[in-house]
Amino acid sequence: MIFFSEEQMKKVVKEIGFEVDKILPNCRFYKCQKRWWIRKWGWKTDGIRLSRTFTGVLFNFEVDIPLIKNLDLLYGIESGGASLGSDNLGYISGLSTATHEFPRFTWQYEKFKQRVINDFTKGLEWFSNFNTPQSCWDYRVKNEWDINSPASKYAKEYLHYLGGHPDRLRLDYKHDYNFPGEYEQALFDVNYNKSMPHMPGEDDSFISELNKD
Repeated sequence: MIFFSEEQMKKVVKEIGFEVDKILPNCRFYKCQKRWWIRKWGWKTDGIRLSRTFTGVLFNFEVDIPLIKNLDLLYGIESGGASLGSDNLGYISGLSTATHEFPRFTWQYEKFKQRVINDFTKGLEWFSNFNTPQSCWDYRVKNEWDINSPASKYAKEYLHYLGGHPDRLRLDYKHDYNFPGEYEQALFDVNYNKSMPHMPGEDDSFISELNKD
């Protein structure tokens, strides 16, 4: 029997990426960088990243909310958003590992590729955990994120505000290809930020409140 080779590993990841490119536009995702896709709403951004590890294919799913003015200084993050939740497709699909491990033999190539694509398609349902501000917070608590961290305090305040202003959740879905080739820059661009709700306390006093123990 012929063992799964390095070239086949590269090939199968590339072909899986092609298939994902066909699937995601129907779910309103678009590619912002090689093997990175995002779906932007009026109050959050869904993200998907495909990568290859030494042993398999790795998909990371995540949901981010924008940081309001100067909050990146509080968290020490340079990206445009704070994460509400993230997970790997392997775990979402019920595997014991984050990745879909490469098969041992060449004859398993097509079966492996189809398994990953099928799991990916089903796994997109994971994003339904974040359909509303309340379900976002419930996910964060259920999955034992540190709810006392500054990031969680900010997320709670942000989601609570949105929950009291349902009109903010009806902001138009935004589909725009004119982004630089950087995933984190594409998360929340300048024009998109203008569509965000104005939160009470978008100033240093709000940051001070979040920083309290």
